Amino acid sequence: MRNTEYIGAWHANCMGGRLRTKTMKNPIAILGTLAIGLALTTACDSPEKAQKTADLARQEADDKAAKTQRETDQARMQAEGNVEQKQAQANLILANEKNDCRAKIGSLLTDVDKKMSDIRAANTTARASARPKNEEHLANLAVKKELLDADLKQIEPATAGDWNAVKGKVDKDASDVRLMLVPLVGKT
Repeated sequence: MRNTEYIGAWHANCMGGRLRTKTMKNPIAILGTLAIGLALTTACDSPEKAQKTADLARQEADDKAAKTQRETDQARMQAEGNVEQKQAQANLILANEKNDCRAKIGSLLTDVDKKMSDIRAANTTARASARPKNEEHLANLAVKKELLDADLKQIEPATAGDWNAVKGKVDKDASDVRLMLVPLVGKT
């Protein structure tokens, strides 16, 4: 009995473009031929499958890279938002401290002006021996008032970096003026 295997037209490209027929008498030869045919079928599909696999892997890598980039961008934007929020809080704290300092100096200047007015009024009715002491107090208060005015002008342009130095100077000057006003209370 003659067994004939036909290698189909779809394998023609793999076999050099020719159709072949073989006569087989041995069953092992038939199985070997089938194995070769199967291998050729797999070999013909392999470049397409390999390309599809490579394209799929490339697409997965691109998707993964895009996802990682989105996550990185999102984390960066969140960090920038946190920095901006902390900067806004720092600016608000600085503005509040400046306002408090201005209010304190403004109140102190009002007290100095009132004290100076009281001394001037008392000086009009004071004895001649008390007038030089009152004039000295007026001159000292005028110097301290100018110092507080200068401190007030330093508050606004102060930055966060130099705020502690400015605030320290303003607090010291304000304390000195308060101490100067205490002995004068009731001596107008």
